[in-house]
Amino acid sequence: MKSLFTLLFFLLATLLYSQNIQFQYDTSGNRTTGNIITTRSSETTQKKSSSENYTEELSLGEIKVYPNPTKGLLKIQIPNIESKPILYIISIDGKVLSKIQLRNNFENIDITSYQKGTYLFRIINASEEKVWKIIKE
Repeated sequence: MKSLFTLLFFLLATLLYSQNIQFQYDTSGNRTTGNIITTRSSETTQKKSSSENYTEELSLGEIKVYPNPTKGLLKIQIPNIESKPILYIISIDGKVLSKIQLRNNFENIDITSYQKGTYLFRIINASEEKVWKIIKE
């Protein structure tokens, strides 16, 4: 009986008060902002969080990876490249397909030999990292 009461209490608490986080993404699939939506019984309130909380810029500045989706030729633009960040191309099942050391502010990456599907581009600079979801058509 006590466990039934506890279960009923938690179910009612989640119905009366819950939170949901919604993210917005740019055309490349990168998360740009997030909204925290708090629901209390029948009223819904929205708190807009600052984009700083969800911006994943590295100390290199704003990194651009385009076009996405792609037929196979991608461009990576890094404005402040002083160190040599590393790009990992990862399949959706987690296998590292390629490791490339980025040396220039503008790099062309060729993935035409890869099958159609979704890939992750992970750029690591020192202890920072950013991940993009890339779609190969």
